[in-house]
Amino acid sequence: MDRRDFLKALPALTVVPIAASARAAFAGTKMKITDLRLVSLRVERQLGSLVDFNGNTRNYQLGGGNFVEVHTDQGLVGIGPGLNEADRERFKNIILGQDPFNIEYLASRLIYSGSTGVRGKMSAYPTLRQVEQ
Repeated sequence: MDRRDFLKALPALTVVPIAASARAAFAGTKMKITDLRLVSLRVERQLGSLVDFNGNTRNYQLGGGNFVEVHTDQGLVGIGPGLNEADRERFKNIILGQDPFNIEYLASRLIYSGSTGVRGKMSAYPTLRQVEQ
């Protein structure tokens, strides 16, 4: 196989999504989420601070933050975007015992997990129905 044929075949090798291949590997088994952990990232350097337009001081740093690890009973570990430490227990209670491949269900449960049943931070904005009235 020459270089040109190899490069033509390369995109076909990357078409299979990782989630689909993992789902196929665990086909026939009922997988459940067992834990949700926050992994903190190290702060490399404090960059300083400045005063914003409201007069509040904002500190800036290089690094920091966190990301989420979702553990399953089959040993599979997924990662996701960081979240606020205050929301960790609430989100953990929602996803524990659920199938990690039921993505649409889990996403809808997490998005609409506020106490009022509407989107968490977006609840301050009017809905389309309110705008039309």
